[in-house]
Amino acid sequence: MNYKHSLAALVVASAVSGQALAYTAGEVTAIEALAPDLTWTLANWATALDGTTALGGTAWNATTNPDPCDWAGVACTGTDITHIEVPNAAMTESIADVLAALDPAKTTLVSLNLSNTVGPNNTFATGSMAALSGFTTLTHLALNATGVTGEVPDLAGAAGIEFVNIEENAGVTGFAGALGGASLKELFIKNTATVMIAGDLTSTLAASANSLVILDIQNSGIMGEIPSYAANTALTRFQANGTGLYGAFIVESSVDTTTTPANWQVNGTGVVPDAATATKLGAAYDSATTLNAPSAVTAIQNTAQDGLDLTWTAAATGATATAYNVAYKLSSATAWIESSEAGFVKAVSGLSAGSYDVRVSSSDGAAARSSYTTASATIDEPTTPGPTTKECPDGTTIPVADTCPETPAKKSSGGGGAALYLALLPLMGLLRRKRA
Repeated sequence: MNYKHSLAALVVASAVSGQALAYTAGEVTAIEALAPDLTWTLANWATALDGTTALGGTAWNATTNPDPCDWAGVACTGTDITHIEVPNAAMTESIADVLAALDPAKTTLVSLNLSNTVGPNNTFATGSMAALSGFTTLTHLALNATGVTGEVPDLAGAAGIEFVNIEENAGVTGFAGALGGASLKELFIKNTATVMIAGDLTSTLAASANSLVILDIQNSGIMGEIPSYAANTALTRFQANGTGLYGAFIVESSVDTTTTPANWQVNGTGVVPDAATATKLGAAYDSATTLNAPSAVTAIQNTAQDGLDLTWTAAATGATATAYNVAYKLSSATAWIESSEAGFVKAVSGLSAGSYDVRVSSSDGAAARSSYTTASATIDEPTTPGPTTKECPDGTTIPVADTCPETPAKKSSGGGGAALYLALLPLMGLLRRKRA
């Protein structure tokens, strides 16, 4: 992004605040040289992630040096920040503040590597993480072992993202959406939680089924159905041991999984390889310990209007479901409220009116768990009951839906004499004249 926008939040006092600095071509080249390598292939990212890359430049300090393009691990093209690469660094600035300062609408940020960082940025709030969803130009994201917490944001907008590493973060609670699409090549989520993570990666795995080179999500509590990798000739590493994935794992016939068994771990999950894949996996696949997960539930319905009274149809195939994981939230909210139910009914009262998202997954009581089935539910505003009776003109009270009886017509009590007097006036005048 153009750094002058970030300075509005970062600079405490600076003579150049709000101004764009003019760089010569030679100065731009020198600034770019401060970062490891702007080409950033997957190979040199591995080098950066192990902490061996030397990073030049000044310390991150917006007060003493307001130009982030001079900072260690920051690379710019012109005045646009394109790379932030500070693995294994002791930073004086909070990366949460930096993310908040970057304007996603103007950014050209390509890579963000904060792996194993220490300092004020080692704990991220969900709100700070959510800002990442706006960086649509990202191709590489490394937040492993940073203490990141909350939901990982939806990265579907970063259509060109190739590398995502969020492993070794026990505070990750779920995923707000996809972690990549058809360009995703390497995904690392292992050891992200000791409990089942809310949400699944079905859409990400399906979208990247033909592009993935490495998928390492072992011991992460990730759940959901995996797609076939039969068309993927690039896959070299698939490690899903200790997850809740389920489905038939099928790999392309030319992929040789037997030469590197350590890279192929699917035992202890709900994944059941087809016969050819099981043969390829050899010792890496132990069918005796493989868990067959229950299938997903169907037909979620809400039978209440003033609350949630959810019902669903039980898992039809796979292992017998002994529990159902139920979650709900207002459609406008991000955090799910979860519970485990022994039966396939969930009632919740005392909720405010509005539109809700609900989801249910089935579990065998162990590690095997189906993907979520989602649905929508609406809680109506409470209505004030109207009157049930009405009073008729004759003084009687009857139900609202009934019709009041007609009132009998009353007899005239006068008024007719005046009419008769007027009619006799001509005759009375005639009699007077004759007497005269």
